[in-house]
Amino acid sequence: MMPERSYCYIAAVPLLSVSRWAEVASYEDEVDGERMVAPMLFTNWWGAEAELRWMAEREADAYLQAVQMFGEEYVNDVHENLPEQRVFEIGSRLLGEYLKGSGVAYVVVDGRVLRARELAEELRS
Repeated sequence: MMPERSYCYIAAVPLLSVSRWAEVASYEDEVDGERMVAPMLFTNWWGAEAELRWMAEREADAYLQAVQMFGEEYVNDVHENLPEQRVFEIGSRLLGEYLKGSGVAYVVVDGRVLRARELAEELRS
């Protein structure tokens, strides 16, 4: 029997239920004229780690912009209370079940936008 494939994602906490998708790092774009927010998934740990490093590099600029908009004290308070994002792994069958019941329309897998329903069906088969 072939071992189950797994996927990786970036979040502050593990994806433990269908309703936790909002906590997964996401990609925003426009699809068919509408705004799309899609959880990012990776087929390997290294891809997720690279994305996490890229996000950390952008954080310094975002911090400076937020300080200009809201003030240093407020931004520091918020920043101190944010949980650290990490890479987590999930098996393909569980991922398929979570996608099926989530209401998520799209996902981004290794940079490719996919319909979540189609990926869920593929993972179940």
